[in-house]
Order: sequence, then structure tokens, then C-alpha cells
Amino acid sequence: MISRFTSSYFRHNITSLTLFSSAKLIEFQCYVHSNSKDRFNANSLVDSEVKQLNPSALEKSKSEQLLNQGSSPIQTEGDDGIPQNINTKTEKLQSEPKNDIKQTHQSENPNYDPYTANSLERSAEKKMENFEIAEAFTEFNQVLEIRRKGNAPPLDIAKSLNDVGSFLLIFDKLDEATEHLLGALELRRKHLRDPHDDIGNTLNNIGNAMSIRKDHQKAYQYHLEALQMRKKLFPINSKKVSDSSVSVGYQLQLLNKNQEALSYFLESIPLVEEHVKSLGHSEIDLEYLASLYKNTGLSFQKLNDHQKALLYLTNSLNIKIKLYGDDHSEVKQLQSRIKQSLSALQGSS
Repeated sequence: MISRFTSSYFRHNITSLTLFSSAKLIEFQCYVHSNSKDRFNANSLVDSEVKQLNPSALEKSKSEQLLNQGSSPIQTEGDDGIPQNINTKTEKLQSEPKNDIKQTHQSENPNYDPYTANSLERSAEKKMENFEIAEAFTEFNQVLEIRRKGNAPPLDIAKSLNDVGSFLLIFDKLDEATEHLLGALELRRKHLRDPHDDIGNTLNNIGNAMSIRKDHQKAYQYHLEALQMRKKLFPINSKKVSDSSVSVGYQLQLLNKNQEALSYFLESIPLVEEHVKSLGHSEIDLEYLASLYKNTGLSFQKLNDHQKALLYLTNSLNIKIKLYGDDHSEVKQLQSRIKQSLSALQGSS
């Protein structure tokens, strides 16, 4: 059963699915898997300013924070303990060129009524706001069928494929989900000029899907392509670029390429810190940055650089205790990791 708390991860950024990224739905699925194991993690920050948590923010319910904070990335752990980067709603570039669509397309079916599809889509969005997940999925599926049968504009179909594919991930229908997301990518590549933000978002979403499927080589390739595209579209210090950089690093870590992973992690850390500070230290943002710090520490540990591993793991532990208390499973896991590095340092002295 989907809880009201986990449903809040949807509600956070789905007030308008015209700006919707399927990664938000992937985030929900990842959380459902990890929540049963009590493994949603949050690490701490190295910067002393960021360490000054807002107690009132931590006292708020997660749902309230999610609804108020605006767009932010999420990190959730997979079965292997490595978080998967989850991006939130699609951002539209203010400077996006007006001629970014290669060709326009109007439906040639006189019986196709775009208003019916759009109205049903709005209804589905409303159900999402009310946490009626299964009902929303049914209506989004209906929107896709209407658009397909009506020979709707390809980019409208692409959007529906993107949305439905994301829901299918939630329900563990990985083959169908991947097929839908790849279909969305094909249409967006064909009808949008490269580089384009929507193409980058779909690449990111497929990367997340491949990660859930544990095909980390393909996940790495899709996330890397998304990163390269976003660097062409956004400033180097933008949130989307840093999120993609973290995603690439995580996949490299899962491929046991820890030295390469660290180059992406360390490049992203100051940017993510700054984003977290600017967003007011909400719990969700701390969880995201926490995962980055924890995994940076784990990569250093695997490379036997235990001094640096201790730095990141200890900071992770501090935030985790502030968020969840001393008895949380993640706190105990971090304490165990810290002991391993301490023992290694003592043995080498």
C-alpha cells in the first residue's frame, strides 16, 4: 500500500505535468523500495555554514517541506546501498530559442479532440495532488491512448510516453517502462533541435531506469550524455549540471570505478552545498547532499584513503543523527564504516 508520506514525493512537483520529469516518479519508486528497509539516507555537510541546521525545518513534516521547498533533487538508495540520483520537475530555459522545434505537426484525424486529452490530463494531475496514484496512472494511460489514436502532435505523444513510462517504473513494470521512455526519447530527438532540455531530461530518466534495472553501464552512458547536453544548455554551476554530474559519479561508483567517480563527486560538492544552503536546509535537500557525502566517503574508503573517508563519513554521521536520532539504521551503518577507517589508520601507524 502506498503511504501518504511516500505519496508526498509525487505531490512535491506535479502541480503541472507540462513541466513534469519522469525522474520524479522514479524517485517515488526508489523510495518505496528503500523505505521497507529503513534505508533512506542523509549525510552531513563539510561547510560549517551548512552545518547550521534550521531546527524548525526539521520539526516540520516531510510532506509539508516537500510541498513548500520548490524543485530539488533527491537521493535514494538501491539494494546495493548506492543512492540513485533523482531529479525533479522539468525546468524550462528562459533563454530557450523559439525555433527549437524542428517541425510542427497537427493531427490529421478530424475526430481527434486535443481538449479532451488535455482535460483528462488535468484531472490526472488533480488526482496526483490528492494522492490517488492508481487513478492518476489510469487517466495518464488514457491520455496516451487518445493521443496515439488521434495522431496527436509527436511532442504531445512524447510527453505522455514519458509520464506513463515513469508510472510503469513505480509498479515495477521495467520492460514496459523502458519501452515508453525510449519511445519518448526517439520522438524528442526527431522533433526537437539538439541540444534541448526535454531531450536531456529524457536521457536522465532513462539513465535512472537503467540503474533500477541494474544495467549500470547503460545508466552511465545515458547520464553522461545528459550531462554533456546540459552543459551546453545551462551554466556550469547550475543545479541541473551538478545533478547530472552526481548521477554519472554514482554509476561509475557502481561500476567500481571509484577514482573516476570521485572526480565527479568532488566537482559537484561545492555546487550542491550552495544549492542546499539557498533552499533553506529542508530535510529532503539534506538527504540529497547527504548521499553525495556518504558515497564520496565510501569511494575514498575503497581507495584506502581513510583520512578523507573519515572526513566525509563523519560529516554524514553528524547530519544523520540530527535528522533521525542515534538509533537509526543508517547511523549504525555509518558508525561501522567509520570504525573500519579508524582501524585501518591505526594499523598503518
